[in-house]
Amino acid sequence: MRSGFSRAENHEAPVCDRHRHVDALDLSSGVGRGESGLENGARLVAKLFVHLLQFPVMELKQLNMPKGPCKTYFIGSPETKEAALVDPVITSVDDYLKFLEDNAWTLRYVIDTHTHADHISGALLLRERTDATFAMHKKAGSSHPSERLTDGSTLALGPLTIEAIETPGHTKDSLTLKLPGAILTGDWLFIGGAGRTDLPGGDAGEHWDSLQRVIPKLDESTIVYPGHDYANHTHSPLSEEKENNANLEPRSRDDYVSWLAKPRPTHARVDDRDRPRQQRRRHRSHRRLPARRRRLRMHVRAGPKPQLAFDHGG
Repeated sequence: MRSGFSRAENHEAPVCDRHRHVDALDLSSGVGRGESGLENGARLVAKLFVHLLQFPVMELKQLNMPKGPCKTYFIGSPETKEAALVDPVITSVDDYLKFLEDNAWTLRYVIDTHTHADHISGALLLRERTDATFAMHKKAGSSHPSERLTDGSTLALGPLTIEAIETPGHTKDSLTLKLPGAILTGDWLFIGGAGRTDLPGGDAGEHWDSLQRVIPKLDESTIVYPGHDYANHTHSPLSEEKENNANLEPRSRDDYVSWLAKPRPTHARVDDRDRPRQQRRRHRSHRRLPARRRRLRMHVRAGPKPQLAFDHGG
């Protein structure tokens, strides 16, 4: 049986390993003028070596992308072959297990970044079938997590550390997971937007508080990996989000709350996965006009039977 996300290799996020972080490194600084090419090269190599040592090797993949906008993340330590799954969906549990088995990974953690309102989590089923630790925020209403996370909590995968950051706003139990050079934001921050704050547990003011507390502490080269996307985006540098994401525009707390309260078109990144279905229902309803608005016309043509035609005009 083929894995349900076997095509994920075509959509996967870049593997965050020591080599990928070279993109964020300014190799030109610190090189002396007038040095020979050999001296310049040696200095650059030394600087690069020091930089690479700061980051443990890590594999990061986005799973189940062909199935829809909900993103599940695989985090793996190649050194120990231990892995974590973030925000798994229940319909893909068998696919996750096959992927882990085929690649000889041991599932150590299953993490939900928040309580999901748009799909059923596969975390509990994965815990039951693998004995992995199921982790969520301490404020999560579920009684099933075996480990409760707070701001600054860490989970270890070999030399790799996953740090939990409390980021309420979309829900009271929202967490962002910080990795070397990357953050998994759940529904707290999307590419070009953010999760809704008008659902139960949401709070626009708390969302603003989280943004102001967390974003300034992150390096602009940090890569943002969202929990949803409806435009086939996979990741984005934080520097680009600061420039293009309306939720990150400078505003006071009151202005931010007022801005979110204004009715405006739902943008593609907002948590609204049923919108296309609703649009189809509306489209079909336009064809089902009330009987009193139909005009029946009978066209008598040559032949034994008349032909009936319906005019749906208003």
